[in-house]
Amino acid sequence: MKSPDKILSGIRILCVDDCPDVLEFLCFFLTENGADITACASAEEAIATLTNERFDILISDLQMPPGLDGYDLAHELRGMENENLLRKPTPAIMISGSAMQPSRKRRFADFQVYMPKPFNPTRLIHVVERLNEADVAAVKLGSLDGWEAQQATEAAVVATKVAKTATAAAVEATVTAEVATHAAFDATESAAKAKATAAKAEMDASAASASAPPSNDESSIVQTNPTHTYPKRKTIKQRSSLSPPGEFPVLGSND
Repeated sequence: MKSPDKILSGIRILCVDDCPDVLEFLCFFLTENGADITACASAEEAIATLTNERFDILISDLQMPPGLDGYDLAHELRGMENENLLRKPTPAIMISGSAMQPSRKRRFADFQVYMPKPFNPTRLIHVVERLNEADVAAVKLGSLDGWEAQQATEAAVVATKVAKTATAAAVEATVTAEVATHAAFDATESAAKAKATAAKAEMDASAASASAPPSNDESSIVQTNPTHTYPKRKTIKQRSSLSPPGEFPVLGSND
């Protein structure tokens, strides 16, 4: 796990250079930044080391007379990887004064990064970090630049998809807003019409009430004494014999 001040923490690096001073500085600088370093003074020594050990990154000089050079070392490493498919390819960096010169010995994917001497330490830290991130992909693509270009292309594709999605969402939101605006306008118009209709109905009701004649309906008069009592009529008792003509019958004393 990397610590904040050790950017290369946990990265195993094999450093190869026939110049003791350069090799010492290279190992010291990388170790100070957290890398786990193994140093070799020749290509032959490095090949023997690679036979038995695995590394995350190889850093090698080119010219290492009188024996094998950096290209010979890279060829041997790739040969080991081709013979053992279970062996993970190791990204490699060449640091040499002749690194940028063409060579008939140079093959595809020998080295993923070529840096001239004297090298820029800050640049080297960045390259080691990026190569460790790229890992096998950088070897398959032949260079760190190829891997970074692929990463940039993939990022651009993703960004384009995100932009298209955002654009579609914005269009949909705009349409939804327009629909909502029209709906609000229609609701406001309907409310205004309903208010006007209610006001007219209230005015019509007031006018009808003012022009109506007073009611004479007797049924509206409350009868306080609906039951009438009439006095008993006195009955006239006739005698057994009729009264003489011209005479009035004599009323009984009880009549």
